[in-house]
Amino acid sequence: MKSAKNEKGFAHLTLVAILVLTLVVGVGLYVYNHQKNKTTTSSTTTPATKKLSHPGVIKTEVFASSLDTTGAPVNPTDKFTATTPKIYVALGLSNAKATQRVEYSRYLGGKFVDNGSIPVKDGAKYASFAFSLKSGKTHPKGTYTVKTYTNGVFERSATYSVQ
Repeated sequence: MKSAKNEKGFAHLTLVAILVLTLVVGVGLYVYNHQKNKTTTSSTTTPATKKLSHPGVIKTEVFASSLDTTGAPVNPTDKFTATTPKIYVALGLSNAKATQRVEYSRYLGGKFVDNGSIPVKDGAKYASFAFSLKSGKTHPKGTYTVKTYTNGVFERSATYSVQ
């Protein structure tokens, strides 16, 4: 009689263990599929989608040591001296809207130097960033890459050198 109770208890315990294991596996698969679908859904809001809503705002990326009153580059060049007081990157814009921001990230020899961001005015033809010398300093020599973005979406890349 004791062995029948033990067998019944063992069968009951085995059944509970199988149910718990099934529940754990089922919940794990649900969470995995839910996260996978969530990742797929969130990828529709990646910068590629943003780019579709603001295509090609930055049409040109030109370097110069001065700008005119409209913000256009004067005497464009991609070569500067270490003592050039200001190096400008002038961005030629198209279909600029006040809801947009233009940004840059600057690299020297592939290493991050700095970044910045400014709002855009409706209908603006230019936006610019200035890389100014600090008192008593010079620009480090080398090749700089400036990557520009609209609302976080990559638009263009250009290089200049300091000799």
